[in-house]
Amino acid sequence: MYDVAVIGAGPAGCMASKRMAEAGYKVLLVEKMRLPWEKSCSGILIPKSIQMVEKEFGEIPDTVFSHPKINRGIILTNEDGQVFSFESEGYNIWRNLFDQWIAP
Repeated sequence: MYDVAVIGAGPAGCMASKRMAEAGYKVLLVEKMRLPWEKSCSGILIPKSIQMVEKEFGEIPDTVFSHPKINRGIILTNEDGQVFSFESEGYNIWRNLFDQWIAP
């Protein structure tokens, strides 16, 4: 029997599970995919995300970083050819390995 069921083992689900477990609840974390799995979504952590993750889960292990480890921002181009540049230093990570690391 569980007190709480959290659906989805991505960053938000893992954070919710961790916090609930720390509060003394018996938590079931449910993920439909077997970890690790390849993801097409971003593998970039911005400074605010890095601080939040390291506060909750500890230092990010080298095994989750892709190379180069540091990025200096991203450039996006829309279907009309407009370019949007976001300059912010952060980490490049493999989402499949990152998600596996934070999953309790």
